[in-house]
Amino acid sequence: MSHGGTAQRRMAQFLILGVVAAALAACQSTPAPPTLPGEAPADFPFDRYRSDPTDVRRVTDGLATIYVYRGGRLKHLGHNHVISARGLQGLLRIPDDGEPASTTGAEAHLYLPLAT
Repeated sequence: MSHGGTAQRRMAQFLILGVVAAALAACQSTPAPPTLPGEAPADFPFDRYRSDPTDVRRVTDGLATIYVYRGGRLKHLGHNHVISARGLQGLLRIPDDGEPASTTGAEAHLYLPLAT
């Protein structure tokens, strides 16, 4: 009698395992299309990133630092500048091609607010 109960228990375990495996397989999905907070420029190329969202990184509230060095014929009259802007936003794609320092296929579309 215990042999029949063991077989039923094993069948129930396999059934539960199958249901759990099917549920987990159904939960796998492609990455969500990238979005940005706030207002992106009207011509921002979202479609480039939505068509293939793999390897896409979102930049929000970044800091852009630009170094402007004096130069040209009047460089002795000028001085260097450091320009910083907060609120850098955008999307970038950095494909993982197996090479640690490769930028093949990388692209970025970034923007800054002009007024705060």
